[in-house]
Amino acid sequence: MKLFSLCMDSQTLTSLSLDAAEAKLNAENALEEFKSKMKILFPNFMLSAKIKNIMSGESLVIDFANISDKDQAPHGILHNVSGFFTIIMDVNYSGKMSKPIETFQMEMIRGGVSRRVQSYGVKQFRKISGNSPSECLSKLFKWFEKNAEALRSLPVSVY
Repeated sequence: MKLFSLCMDSQTLTSLSLDAAEAKLNAENALEEFKSKMKILFPNFMLSAKIKNIMSGESLVIDFANISDKDQAPHGILHNVSGFFTIIMDVNYSGKMSKPIETFQMEMIRGGVSRRVQSYGVKQFRKISGNSPSECLSKLFKWFEKNAEALRSLPVSVY
C-alpha cells in the first residue's frame, strides 16, 4: 500500500475556503434552517440564534436554555439555569485578520455541560469543526438531537 501526503500552498487553500460574503450567506441560510428545526425539537425552550458583529468580525451566536421565559430562571438570572448554553462560531474576520476562514469551529463559551448536568444524561459538548457554517450547524443540531430527551428531563436548576 502506498502512502502519500497532500500538500497545498496557501493560495490553493484560500481558493477552497469560503470568502467573507459567501460564509455570511451560508451562515444566514443555515441559521434559519437550524432555528426552525430547533423549534420543532424544543418548542418550549428558549433559543436565540443570530449573527453579531464583534470586534474581530462577524460571529454566529446561539443562546439556548431549558426554559421558555427568562422569568422562569432562578432569581430571574438566565445564567442560573442548568441548561443554559452559549455557542459561538466566527463567520468572518475583519481588520488586520481579514482573511477567509479555512475551518469553521463552534465552541461553547458560556454554560457548559457540568458533571451535574451530565448525571441527567446530557453528553459532553466537544468543539465542532466543519468546512462551512452550514456543516457546523448540522453537526450541532445532531448533538441537540442526541441529547433531546436528557435536556427535556433536566430540571431548571441542579445546584
